[in-house]
Amino acid sequence: MTNAIKPEQEFSYNILQNDAGEMMIAIKARDGEPVKPIIVYDGKEHALLYRDPGHTIILDYIHPDARPLIAIANEIMIAEFSGENWKRDYTVPVRMVKMIPLAKENYPKKVSAPK
Repeated sequence: MTNAIKPEQEFSYNILQNDAGEMMIAIKARDGEPVKPIIVYDGKEHALLYRDPGHTIILDYIHPDARPLIAIANEIMIAEFSGENWKRDYTVPVRMVKMIPLAKENYPKKVSAPK
């Protein structure tokens, strides 16, 4: 899966799991409806959400406790919010790969906490 669009880093998102084991990732809303979205994941720190042809979103620094849950999920619900307001949700298949297809220059930069 190649994409000429530089991926966006999702700086703040939440990963939730309900009592039935279903996963949801809450992200900020983007313009337009998703088109054949898919999550590509390698079981490590980052995943890619291919939302539509114009939006590839890096879900970075996934919490270690969430990694095995995402790795075994067949699909995950994505919920998009604008501030506190729900905008849309949709179910996305998860494809496990050996390594996410992301060029080194597009990997998120770790930001140091202010002292």
